[in-house]
Amino acid sequence: MFEKILVPLDGTPDAERALDAVRAVDQHFESDVLLLLVSPSEGAMMTTLAEGFGATGSVAANIERERTLHEVGEAYLDTVRENYGDESWESDVRPGNPGPTIVAVADEIDAGLIIMASHTRSGWSRILMGSVAEEVLRHAQRPMLVVPVHNAEGEEEE
Repeated sequence: MFEKILVPLDGTPDAERALDAVRAVDQHFESDVLLLLVSPSEGAMMTTLAEGFGATGSVAANIERERTLHEVGEAYLDTVRENYGDESWESDVRPGNPGPTIVAVADEIDAGLIIMASHTRSGWSRILMGSVAEEVLRHAQRPMLVVPVHNAEGEEEE
């Protein structure tokens, strides 16, 4: 039923709380699992504009920064796979805006299910910070399992 599962992570322990659900679904359906880390990369356009106004070395520095972020992201996903998953799980680090990139990767791999954690924000924090899970839920045309993040008292965080 769920041949391919996409698991977006952001490098935080809260996001990793979805991994118990991933393991359970994977064990039941013997799915192909892809761990995804989206690395925001808005710097390329800004540094290119800066060089147009005389700043030098900005693009080269930005490329090196993105390469380092990619390597750190790959190491993080390898650690997640070793600690929570199994050797068959794949991983990918992509640059971009998290919501649209997650939706694009889900379409690209034809994911049967997206499993991710949500901070379940409400009120002003939701208005100011938004919710990547909500954005993916609105735009992904596929099933999702959203795992709420709870605080130490067992209540959903706001």
